[in-house]
Amino acid sequence: ASLAIAGMTAASFAATMWLFLSSYFGLPVSITHTVVGSMLGYALFAGHGISHIKIASLLKILVSWVVAPVGAAAVTMVLLGFLNRLLLRRGTFLERLRQQDAEIRASEGEARYLPIPNRTPKGSAGPAISAHE
Repeated sequence: ASLAIAGMTAASFAATMWLFLSSYFGLPVSITHTVVGSMLGYALFAGHGISHIKIASLLKILVSWVVAPVGAAAVTMVLLGFLNRLLLRRGTFLERLRQQDAEIRASEGEARYLPIPNRTPKGSAGPAISAHE
């Protein structure tokens, strides 16, 4: 029981340290990724080795880390297309987003990039919005 308590304490402390250092250095950080990694480190260090790690569960987690952002992007694109067609039938939805982006950038006084494609309602593509244009 004492190994489990020490291991869980070390994993929690290590996760906290990693999150702090990542944030301090401006690195992208995920609490979920960090906790899974620290628990994996605890299991490997405790001498249980790979045989005590549920590989199928670990693979599900790893696959979800790839699928989730791609799936969220796809759902967002579908939702924005739906909103554009249903609510603002004249194609003004993206124009309003672009205008709000320009207003936000102007009020902040710094250049930022918002990847809203420059498309007309008929689908002709143009360059993405960039503060450097």
